[in-house]
Amino acid sequence: MEDGYFEGAIVGVLICILITIIVIIANKKAKNKIEKIKSQVPKDIINILSVSEFYMYEPNNNFLIGKSYIYEIEEESERVKIKLLYHKIPFNKHDIDFDIGEVYISKEECEKHGLRVGKCVTTLHNTAPEVRFKIKEILYDEDKK
Repeated sequence: MEDGYFEGAIVGVLICILITIIVIIANKKAKNKIEKIKSQVPKDIINILSVSEFYMYEPNNNFLIGKSYIYEIEEESERVKIKLLYHKIPFNKHDIDFDIGEVYISKEECEKHGLRVGKCVTTLHNTAPEVRFKIKEILYDEDKK
């Protein structure tokens, strides 16, 4: 063996362990945030979200239609950020079955459609593996026709 081979292997293993620990901590924080949000949502809404299913979006098969719950709305200068909770299909037995997402819309559109905290809305979700079930936009009745 060449000089420094053993030290390089040790450093490589330590870097891998550090990255793994960081990913585990970030995942645990995300799960805790989702659980905190879920605990503030009425049980009947959680039940509605839990039994809701995804349907193919006819105009584009790369998207699915689902149901989401508005848990927070943040107003910005020209638009609003709508934060949503939705049910998803878990990857494995350790994965959580809910996730959070956000969409940006104009203030006028928010008022026009009566979007408010506590309302369930129909949402468009991406099917690409790298952004699995990420919310693209909120659909309104006229969009689904």
